[in-house]
Amino acid sequence: LDALFRRSPLALRQLRQVRADGEADLYVIAMIHWQLKLLLALSQGQSLGQKPFVVNKARALLAHFSVQELLRLADQLVALDQNLKTGMTVPEVALDVFVLELITSSHPGVPSRSLY
Repeated sequence: LDALFRRSPLALRQLRQVRADGEADLYVIAMIHWQLKLLLALSQGQSLGQKPFVVNKARALLAHFSVQELLRLADQLVALDQNLKTGMTVPEVALDVFVLELITSSHPGVPSRSLY
């Protein structure tokens, strides 16, 4: 998740490796949701009761995002979840699109077009 939230192209390679290791795309989506929830909480001065090393690691990732972008990503995850539950997309495709959108967005706070 660190590579993803640092907007690194390594995120795609790591996603392929996680899949090769047998992790389900739905699990990865849930982990992205958890990380995004933590980043949003930290942006509001809350730590969600997490241990200091988790908080410090997440705080370093906050530099890559504006609050508006975190909220946009949260909205995209909600849309992704709805599309998965209604059969509008499959987890692998939805996750690939989300990762590509995130790592290719140019600058924090600059709106990008959602593919959902």
